[in-house]
Amino acid sequence: MDDQIYDIEIEFSKLTGEFVKHQFWHSNQSFSEMKNGNIIMKINCGINRELVGWIFQWMSNAKVIKPKILKDLVCKKYREVTDLYEKDLQLTSNNTFRKVVDK
Repeated sequence: MDDQIYDIEIEFSKLTGEFVKHQFWHSNQSFSEMKNGNIIMKINCGINRELVGWIFQWMSNAKVIKPKILKDLVCKKYREVTDLYEKDLQLTSNNTFRKVVDK
């Protein structure tokens, strides 16, 4: 998406978070437990197709807390998928992560 590195926080439901925190996902991952039992994962990395796809894999068991740019991107992609079905749109190639080259 860009060349930036972001401080990323993702909240996982309790059960999913228990699974996620016992796996290796990123070299600088860290986890903390919330009062409600949910798990916060913190990583410092770039935002790319792999990360967004990984977040989507957890469906409604994960929520991006920060950064806003990642939260907005995930919401946008969810809306696009919802529209695809609700509006019965034609499926087309879509590369959200194509870098924009200045001309």
